[in-house]
Amino acid sequence: MTVAPTGRRVGAGVLERRYRWLLRAYPRAYRKGYEGELVAILLATAEPGRTVPSARESLALLLGGLRARVIGTTERPAWADDRLRSAGDYQAMMKYREKYGFGMFAKYVYPDDPQARAGSTSELVSSPRVQADLKLQRSMSETQRAQWVIANETCYSEAIKELTGRTVTGEQDLWRQMGEISKRFRAGEIDGDPELVRLARDYGDCLRDRGVRVTSLKPTEVEMSAPSHFEAGLGAAAQLRDSVKGGIYTPAFSAEEAAPHLAREVKAAIEDLECGKDFYAAHRPKDDEVSKKVSRELGVSEALL
Repeated sequence: MTVAPTGRRVGAGVLERRYRWLLRAYPRAYRKGYEGELVAILLATAEPGRTVPSARESLALLLGGLRARVIGTTERPAWADDRLRSAGDYQAMMKYREKYGFGMFAKYVYPDDPQARAGSTSELVSSPRVQADLKLQRSMSETQRAQWVIANETCYSEAIKELTGRTVTGEQDLWRQMGEISKRFRAGEIDGDPELVRLARDYGDCLRDRGVRVTSLKPTEVEMSAPSHFEAGLGAAAQLRDSVKGGIYTPAFSAEEAAPHLAREVKAAIEDLECGKDFYAAHRPKDDEVSKKVSRELGVSEALL
């Protein structure tokens, strides 16, 4: 699939040259097959006005190139489809949903597949650093844990103050402030956009015709109609285990137990995409713009919270 930018933006020539320079990390034969397509995807999904790749994407391109050289892969990198899905690209979203559905039960069926586990809570909780933290917390007495929580929140608030200049009492307070800022921006720029309102209504009506319970037609809420059913089922059907006192709960499934849930999830995810393809194409780029505004207002990337 080839994607071309819809228009020549200011600074696009400079940005393109810098992307091409970063892509030199990939082997020559790999670039011959994919460079034009990857540059087009990067440009089409870049923030308007940007002339320099972000540190995050620069690192991702360099590491991706190193990986391609080490293992000799000839496949298109996963991040290319990730970028397209984030932009609401129908084909990229369909490719993902045909295998992973909404991304809820897939991590149990494909436990070694990074695409299935990316961004999941279980992936975060299973990381060595988090596991070490949880082990330490389990060993604490109630008094020690209370003292640790106070010290942790103090360190967190001091770090946020130094990093952003924003005053918070701790991690939960930062989440609260982020939620308020996000709600304010999205109420005006997403729920207040007439075209998104129309597309959300059409999307919701299509879902209702297919028997999906739709509780809201707001552009900020309608796309959770179908996934929310499987999210609720994930907790209801799972055998929950307590990962830490007080704690963090993660569902436990075997691949055999999860497989029938995933099959139903894939079917629903494909039907959802068919109903919402026009909405996703308009909403996701707009929501990404708003997310960047929230991050600038907050001083911390919304995606990191």
